[in-house]
Amino acid sequence: YVRLLIITRSGSSLTFSSISNVYTGGNASAPYAVWDVVTTNKILMFYSNSINRGTVRVCTLSGSAGSESFSYGTELVYTNINPLGGATTDASSTPPVAIGTTGSYLFTYRNSSNGYTYSQILRVSGTTVTKSNNGGSDGVVLISSNLASAGQVAINPTDATKGFMTVVNASEKWVMYPLTL
Repeated sequence: YVRLLIITRSGSSLTFSSISNVYTGGNASAPYAVWDVVTTNKILMFYSNSINRGTVRVCTLSGSAGSESFSYGTELVYTNINPLGGATTDASSTPPVAIGTTGSYLFTYRNSSNGYTYSQILRVSGTTVTKSNNGGSDGVVLISSNLASAGQVAINPTDATKGFMTVVNASEKWVMYPLTL
């Protein structure tokens, strides 16, 4: 299962919400929670579902510390491949990155079968997530060489059309690639 728990800190005290089940299909992996940069009290929940496909859904929080309630939008499968990240043996994804304050997010991930690095732009509107259609079912190939990492992505905070991605290449050297969105 993919589960969500909100921990609220007030001074030196911690208050825990009840556990909310985001995905109960079993055999899920690589969960990430990302606060929506546009709307207060919304979290994007990313995970690989039971058949190893990249999935995302919006969670809306309401209530106060310790008594939160959770509601979820419809799941979106944004890629038909298992989104991996990190080293070639690591099964974790690279955290999605907000593209300015547009309500869009860039998600980069590695395909374990060919080693290519893919990307997908995801857009949030209300409780719905949509994906860019230029990537088809597997996303857009960003880098077509078998690198050791999907890398980390950063978007320029003053120009959301530019960014960069760092990866470890086959020679085990850090390489930086520019991104234009």
